[in-house]
Amino acid sequence: MGLFGSKKSNKYSRDRHGYDRFGFDVDGYNKKGYDVDGYDENGCALDGYDKNGFDASGYDKKGYDKNGFDKKGYDESGYDKNGFDVDGVHKATGTKFDKYRCDKNGFDADGFDFYGFDVDGYNKKGYDKDGYDRDGLEKVTGTGFDASGYDKKGYDVDGYDKKGYDVDGYDENGCALDGYDKNGFDASGYDKKGYDKDGYNKNGFDKYIAKDFELTSTFSKITSSFDSDFTAVIAMTYDEPTKMKSKLFFSNDEKMGIYSKGFESFSNNNVVHFHIETAGKQSNAAWIKPKDTGKKQGDNFEAGYTLKVSLNKNDPELKSFLIKKLGKINFGSLPSEYSLLCHLDENYPTDERAKELLQTVVELFNC
Repeated sequence: MGLFGSKKSNKYSRDRHGYDRFGFDVDGYNKKGYDVDGYDENGCALDGYDKNGFDASGYDKKGYDKNGFDKKGYDESGYDKNGFDVDGVHKATGTKFDKYRCDKNGFDADGFDFYGFDVDGYNKKGYDKDGYDRDGLEKVTGTGFDASGYDKKGYDVDGYDKKGYDVDGYDENGCALDGYDKNGFDASGYDKKGYDKDGYNKNGFDKYIAKDFELTSTFSKITSSFDSDFTAVIAMTYDEPTKMKSKLFFSNDEKMGIYSKGFESFSNNNVVHFHIETAGKQSNAAWIKPKDTGKKQGDNFEAGYTLKVSLNKNDPELKSFLIKKLGKINFGSLPSEYSLLCHLDENYPTDERAKELLQTVVELFNC
């Protein structure tokens, strides 16, 4: 007897793994996953058979289902559900035909089934269940269309069925039942993944750049501010540290000048600086530009707007994203390691328009 008297064993107490003195958890299963009767949570025993003696496919240990037929459809005596053996002999008549004078496949001696149709679906008069003969003529109208105007396959003279769809599943507007046309676009011009024929979604993201950018440059926080009407700063925090290129500049005591060293490192943030200004016509500029938009972005630096973009860290995916997004609003881009020099052609640029464009650029990060 202990200091506080004897202590009786509690059959409901459990060990640190959650099992009682008999080895079962709170749900009644042991460490191997079986209850006191030897069945798991799916009702199957260790040998794979349930409490009724059937396996996962519904067959017992002898290979028969609950109706007494094996996988080939025969019972222990060798007969199928209609009473025919593997050779097509019926157990009651001892012939190839049952009491309804039908063979194993359901046809009589003349080749017609119980309902009077042959293997091709025609009755003795040569008509199918819908009243069409083998040539597609309807028995009442004598034409290829019934009284409602539909042919043997269920289509009218214009090729549409009763629901208004053609043989390929499209209506007269070229749309399928799911609302997408033959090219895979809905009435708004977007496919099932949300991209238009040019590959952009409703927010203007390119499906390839957006995918890559999402994988490598996902931001948990984006803040923007304007230093002036023509200058803006976007500060971004990455969800995960992202590998980027950086460059440090050094001086040398023994030699005149400055030298630099590039290296790769992981960073949690980046800052993009934008400055826009009106520009007159210049020359000798080659542009990375989107496909023909109908606006000038030629080989010369035309009058318009110059947008200078500087990155604190060299993130190639972020630069690709910017080039694509700026291309959507008709800016051509000249990329370098830490910056983009961008230009939008316009014959008569104004400061007010420049302010509007900078606001539009900043809003690209609101998606």
